[in-house]
Amino acid sequence: MPKAQFATVAFAIAFTAQSADAVIAFDATKILNSDYTDHAAHTPIVASDGAGSWAAFWTSPSATAFFSRSTDDGLTWSAAATMPGIAESVAVSSSGTCITAACDPDMIVVRSADHCATWSAATPVYSSFWHSYASIATDSAGNWVVMSQGYDQYTQTHEVFSSHSTDDGLTWSPRMTVSSTNNGSNGPVQLATDGNGTWMTVYISALGAVVSTSTDVGATWSAPVVIPVGPSDLIYDGAGTWMIAGGLFDLDIFNSVTIRSTDDGASWSSPTTIFRNEHSGTPRLRYHDGVWQAIWTQIAGGKLGNDGDIYGSRSLDGGLTWTDAAAINVNAANDGMTQTLVGVDSAPRFDCSPVGTCVLVWETILAPVPETDVSDAAYARSHDDCPSLPATGCHVSTNPGVSSIKLRNPVGPKDKLNWKWRSGELTTTSEIGNPTTTADYVVCMYDDVGGTMRNVFESDAAAAGTCNGSPCWKATELGYVYSDKDGGNGPVRSLSVETGDDGEARIEVRASGAALSPPVMPFALSPSVIAQVINTENGQCWESSFSDATNTNTLFKARAD
Repeated sequence: MPKAQFATVAFAIAFTAQSADAVIAFDATKILNSDYTDHAAHTPIVASDGAGSWAAFWTSPSATAFFSRSTDDGLTWSAAATMPGIAESVAVSSSGTCITAACDPDMIVVRSADHCATWSAATPVYSSFWHSYASIATDSAGNWVVMSQGYDQYTQTHEVFSSHSTDDGLTWSPRMTVSSTNNGSNGPVQLATDGNGTWMTVYISALGAVVSTSTDVGATWSAPVVIPVGPSDLIYDGAGTWMIAGGLFDLDIFNSVTIRSTDDGASWSSPTTIFRNEHSGTPRLRYHDGVWQAIWTQIAGGKLGNDGDIYGSRSLDGGLTWTDAAAINVNAANDGMTQTLVGVDSAPRFDCSPVGTCVLVWETILAPVPETDVSDAAYARSHDDCPSLPATGCHVSTNPGVSSIKLRNPVGPKDKLNWKWRSGELTTTSEIGNPTTTADYVVCMYDDVGGTMRNVFESDAAAAGTCNGSPCWKATELGYVYSDKDGGNGPVRSLSVETGDDGEARIEVRASGAALSPPVMPFALSPSVIAQVINTENGQCWESSFSDATNTNTLFKARAD
C-alpha cells in the first residue's frame, strides 16, 4: 500500500440539525428501568412507528411484561408499565397499529391501535406443544404475518408455523406449517417484508439454513432456498436488496457474516465477514439512508476487558466492506472492568425510523450485586446531526498550511482523530452559539466517491451535558471548550472553539478510544479533502481543504492547502 496518495474526505463539526445523514452514532447509555425487583429486564426489544413515537419492551424474572414509550423521538421515556402477555417480537405500522408476538408456549399476540399506548387482551393465534423464536412483520397496509418454530414432542418433529392477518391484526388465519423436520434442527425464525407484496422468512430446516418467500401475505410459501449461514437477522433496505446476518465457523473461529440478495431471495451472494471472534454473539441488522449497521455483543476477549459490551460496524457499500468494530455503549471502557460477571451488556436490539433516528436497547448490569437475576434495560439513541453534504460559502483559514488532520485506525481500541483548524477568518460569538446551554456539536466525516460526497462518520459532543461529574462545556475567554477525558459520552475527548479576528479564530477536535469508529480506510482517491465546522442555526460554517495526504488503511494525515 503506498504511503502517499490523494484522497477526498471532508471532516465537519456541526450544530445539531435533522438531515439525511448516512452514519449512525449513538449517544451516552441511559436506563429505561432501574427497579431491581420485578422490573429487572431481560431481552428488551424496541420499535418505531416512523413518525416520532417509540416503544420498548422487556420481561421480568417472573415473566411479567413491561413497556415504556417515547413520543419525542426517543429523547425521553415514560415510566415502566405492565402489559398483557410478553413481547418477543414487535412491529408497528405507519398508522400506529402496534402488535407484539410471543411464544408462551402458544403463539400469542397483543394489539394496540394507538401507537403502543394501550393494549388489548392477549390473543392466542395458534397452539402447539412447544414454540419459540416468535417473529412478526407488517407492510403498513393492514397485512401482518407472524411465525415461530414449534416442536411436537410426540412425533419429535421441529416445525416452522405461520399465520397471517389482512384486517390489521384483528383476526388471524389458522396455523399453517411452513417446514417440518425430524432432524433436531432448532434456531431463530426471522421474518421481513418489502412492503410491496413480498414477504421473506429465514429459518433452520432439514436442509440447513434456508429462505422462503410469499407473495400472498404468508398464505403460501415458496420452496426453500439453501443459504450458507446460520441466520440471526433479516432486513430489506427498501431499494431491492435483502440482507441476512449470521455466523460461520472457520478453524473454530466464529465469523460474523452477511449475505445479500437482489432478486427476492432466488440467489444469494457469497458471505462477507463483519468480524472474527470466538467470544461474540451474532449481529442484528438495520438499514438507514445508505448505511447498513450491524450490532452485536462481544464478551470475553474484547477490546475492553472480559465483560460483555455492545459493538457495532457499518457498511456504506451494500455490505461489501465493513468498518472495524467499535464499542456502541460509550461507557464500555468503565462499566464492567472490575466485575467478574460475564455478559454485563448483552442481547442488543435496535430499530431505525425514516426520519433518521435509531434507538438501541440491551440488557445490562451496571454494578456488582449479590442477586444473579438482576439487570436493567439500557438504551442509547442516535440521530442525524451531520449534513449529508459539506456546506458551501464557509469561512476559511488565512494561512491554510497551519491547519492539519490526522486519523489513526490501528488494530485494537486505540483509534485517534485530531483535527486542527488554525488562522481562521473573522469569527464572532454569535456564529459560535452557546454549547453550555443549547448548541450541540457533532464531528462528521465525508468521503468523495466518484465525485459525490457522502457522510461516513459522526460523533457528538452534546450541549449542556455532564462529563466526569462536571459540565462537559465551559466558557473560555475566547469561546468554549468541551472536555470528556474518560469518554463517558462518546469518543470526543475534547473540542475547543475560539472566536477571533482574521487569522486568529481556532478550532480543535480530539477523539479516541474503542467507541471511535473510523470509516473503511484508505479513502477513495480524489484531489481534495474538506474539513468544516457548521452552525446549522444560522448557516455559518468554517472550512479547510486538503489535497496531498498520507492515505493508508491505518492512517490518514494531511496539512491544509
